[in-house]
Amino acid sequence: MNISKKEIVFFLLVWMSMAIFFTIISPLVMYDGDDWVNLGNMRVIALPKWGDFNPSKVLPETSMPFVGLIGAYIIYPIINDYVLSITIASALFISISIAIYVYMFKRLIVNAFDLKFYQAVSMSIIFLLLHFLILKAHNYNNIHVLYSTNLTCYFHYVQPFLLNASLVMYLLTDLIKPVHYKDWSILKISIFIFICYLAVFSNLLSSIVLIAFIIGVILLNFKLNKNVMQEIRRIWDEYVCYRYLVIAWIISLVFEANGGRSHMIGKSIAEMEIIKTAEDFLKFLTNNINGLYVGIFAMLLFCGGAIIIYRQSSKEKYEENFRKACIYVIVSIPIWLCYAVLVSAKTGSPYIVRPDVNSGFFFYFLLIIMVSASYIISKKPKMYYIVPILILIMFSRAANQKTLLPSNYLNAPASICVAVDNDIIQQCIYQAENNVENPEIHVPVGDDKDNWPIPLYRGGTIFQTLYYHGIIDKYYDKALIVPDASMNKKYGLER
Repeated sequence: MNISKKEIVFFLLVWMSMAIFFTIISPLVMYDGDDWVNLGNMRVIALPKWGDFNPSKVLPETSMPFVGLIGAYIIYPIINDYVLSITIASALFISISIAIYVYMFKRLIVNAFDLKFYQAVSMSIIFLLLHFLILKAHNYNNIHVLYSTNLTCYFHYVQPFLLNASLVMYLLTDLIKPVHYKDWSILKISIFIFICYLAVFSNLLSSIVLIAFIIGVILLNFKLNKNVMQEIRRIWDEYVCYRYLVIAWIISLVFEANGGRSHMIGKSIAEMEIIKTAEDFLKFLTNNINGLYVGIFAMLLFCGGAIIIYRQSSKEKYEENFRKACIYVIVSIPIWLCYAVLVSAKTGSPYIVRPDVNSGFFFYFLLIIMVSASYIISKKPKMYYIVPILILIMFSRAANQKTLLPSNYLNAPASICVAVDNDIIQQCIYQAENNVENPEIHVPVGDDKDNWPIPLYRGGTIFQTLYYHGIIDKYYDKALIVPDASMNKKYGLER
């Protein structure tokens, strides 16, 4: 895969733009107990661990503490602001995942429709902007397809989703323009296996984006008029990469089903509320219908136009690529829906209404829209005349005064979270420097018996993370968390 200088510049622009977004516009700020423990607690071994709390979450439980180390030991010495260092490191890491995701889309439409560079870049910009538009339904506290509730969930849900969705677009490109894996070098094959390993062993609610696509491809290529066993053997022999990915995913599913988190929140089959879970997802869609009108309009415009052009065209290469891409993605949607609804019903948690979980649904939705738009541009190049105006309209809509929901459980401005963080850090530094034997950390009063989002059981964790990151020199096994109403008043936090 040859990458030109123009493509590198485009990749860097997307990366830096999203890094600015997650550093300044919608900052990724560490705050709650999960953030503190996951930033400083590296997975002991980067393999699935039977019976662990999160047995198969290899990717998030290695990448998040790794980013914590980058923030603490590379960025912090330069800017001398620990909290901001973690924000910058996290923003750079999540943003590079988004840049890869956007680049994979660009690669897909170039290979499918031979678009010129400027055409492909424009379609990719629209693809990215739609992620911030289709859920922008309210005057304030809007979410977007790449939104999550705290820093931890960006690493545990958003990043795995981006990696798995990028692999979907890579494999879809391969179906359109086959890659000869036998010609790959050992290094290239090992890198691909490494990426697939991280994707599968990341998060079952994210990896299903990839597995649903693979199952869809297998089902569509299974010939029902042939001998069943012969077809199974043919699929097994032809789709080598797919079979290993499915096997690895089943292994991760077995590990996760026997993990601590699964046993803690799982329900029995008799207790599963499948219909209610499906209804919850429909309510989520209707609650955000004002934003979804943008997506619905885009689907009617681009998909409708593409279908009309397709029916009028002789069935050439572009038509076959368009048909193949759309069918594979469309078939993936019900597979994803069935799995997401069943997992949400099994856990008894409203996962299905979380944007960092249902991002898989919107990914398929947007992929169909933008593949259709790219097909139109390939067949009717003069339609590109209106694309720059369309990008301007979409950007102004995305950047208007309707605010985004902060990425923290308090739904508080990032500045307040930063202020509380710095207060906590100064308390820890003071006590470590003065060799306090039984340290205490005064924190705002939380909303339940554990004092979430800074729970009573995370005192030692906060000290340990600061110790691992070189902020303090004294190690503490435990520390007392003291909920303090005066801190709520000081920082304007409602109880």
